[in-house]
Amino acid sequence: MIKELTYPSTQALGLQRVSWGAIWAGAIFTTALVILFLVLGVGLGLAASPSVSPGALVFGAALWWLVTGEISFFFGGWMAGRLTHIARVSESVIHAMIAWGMSTLAVTYIALGLGEGFLRGGAIAGLANGPHVARLVGGVGVFGALVMLSEMFAAALGARAGTRLLVRAPAPHAVRREEAAGVVG
Repeated sequence: MIKELTYPSTQALGLQRVSWGAIWAGAIFTTALVILFLVLGVGLGLAASPSVSPGALVFGAALWWLVTGEISFFFGGWMAGRLTHIARVSESVIHAMIAWGMSTLAVTYIALGLGEGFLRGGAIAGLANGPHVARLVGGVGVFGALVMLSEMFAAALGARAGTRLLVRAPAPHAVRREEAAGVVG
């Protein structure tokens, strides 16, 4: 005898709870804000570079990356949480985490492309020997990982702030199950 396998529908699995529109909107909005702040930061850094020491410039760039990343991911998480059609904070935060992941991948891809361009163009030719470059890349990597974790937290806080909590009015007259079934106790 052949036994037929049946699989539950996507509604039974709860997949209708995922709002991909909210996730994509949050990720695209975050990525756009990060690029906007990146371009603004590069412009400000280049304008200030003749009169500022390299150490101060690096510190300013790191601080700029941290602060603007927090702002971008907070508002991206807010958007993902706000557009989620489920009125639960936990589910809005999950949507924001997925949007955070998508945006982080896009921003990392952009940053690696820019970093490669700087290295190939000789923008940091003074650091051409191996140990200095290794220390620089290692420091940026550790700082970047910490910033990404803080950005994930900012996205979660944004989703929490953006979640629309739906308040349902109580039913005018609640019927107990026993009364509805005809059981009198």
